Amino acid sequence: MSNEQRDEKPGFSEKTRFLEQLTGLTVYPRSVVDLDGTSYLLGRSGEDKYLVVLGDTIGFEGRRVGPDLESPLQCPLTPANAAALRTRLDWLRPVPLGLQT
Repeated sequence: MSNEQRDEKPGFSEKTRFLEQLTGLTVYPRSVVDLDGTSYLLGRSGEDKYLVVLGDTIGFEGRRVGPDLESPLQCPLTPANAAALRTRLDWLRPVPLGLQT
């Protein structure tokens, strides 16, 4: 896909392009979330999908995709990483629906 085609996609920004170059993954543009100095996103390489955390990576399991401790952490989509993500992003936590008793 060319940069011109990507520019037509909603949510595709310079930051998304930067994150793709940094991680080597195809980033889902609408998945990019920045909160409290940390970026979270979903990306894929072929058939494999990953969670990428750039910033505070404590609690996540994965491998660094760069030469130092500041490099993004590429994480497999596991229950442990999903739980770590729910501790950071409140809207991912399940809540009961219906009448309160």
